[in-house]
Amino acid sequence: LVDGSGNIYVADIVNRRVVKWAPGASEGVLVAGGATLGLSSNSVNFDLFFDTYANIYILDKAIGRVQKWSPGNAGLVTVAGGNGIGSAANQLDHPQNISIDSKGNIYIADYSNHRIQKWAPGDIAGTTVAGGNGGGSASNQLDYPNDVVVTAQGDMYVAEVQKNRRVQKIALVSPVGLAKYWVGPMNGNWSDKANWSDAFNGKGGAALPGEEDSVYFQDDVSGSNAYNLVHID
Repeated sequence: LVDGSGNIYVADIVNRRVVKWAPGASEGVLVAGGATLGLSSNSVNFDLFFDTYANIYILDKAIGRVQKWSPGNAGLVTVAGGNGIGSAANQLDHPQNISIDSKGNIYIADYSNHRIQKWAPGDIAGTTVAGGNGGGSASNQLDYPNDVVVTAQGDMYVAEVQKNRRVQKIALVSPVGLAKYWVGPMNGNWSDKANWSDAFNGKGGAALPGEEDSVYFQDDVSGSNAYNLVHID
């Protein structure tokens, strides 16, 4: 990850740490982690995410928690999960990705629980904002959600990697609910919308372009790891 000042934050997986490299630096500086694998607050087994205030969020998939490091702080703080693997409101089960909004709310793709959990700053338990009714394709269900993105417009995009193979747009502000989704096209033919809904073989790794009605998700197209545009009406 690279912040607005050009600092590079490196997820050093083998050493279980996050190292910051300033522009022109000849060596990095440890900012988080460095402990052996385990449950301690300084043990990192992770993916990295930024918010708009340069805080780093560390998603620990195996342990089921999200930790936060703020510039100037010496250690990590658990801000979601951390109560063992499970389906209770204060637990996560192999979370895959997170998205942080401008208020510091964390939205978590709680993969094996088939739900999206929202954790507000200071919460001791999460709130289910999508899914949570077992894996499936019904309007109140998700099936192994592997990515989530929340936009400034108050919309949430959820990608499902398994049987549903879809990206859904869910309004978090009034009117709340599910919107139409289109996925694709892998063949480059934008007019061939009839074939879009079967085009997604989601692999995660979301990135938002400037348009408010478009989002990119990484798609495993014959192993090419291409990025396909998901366009929502």
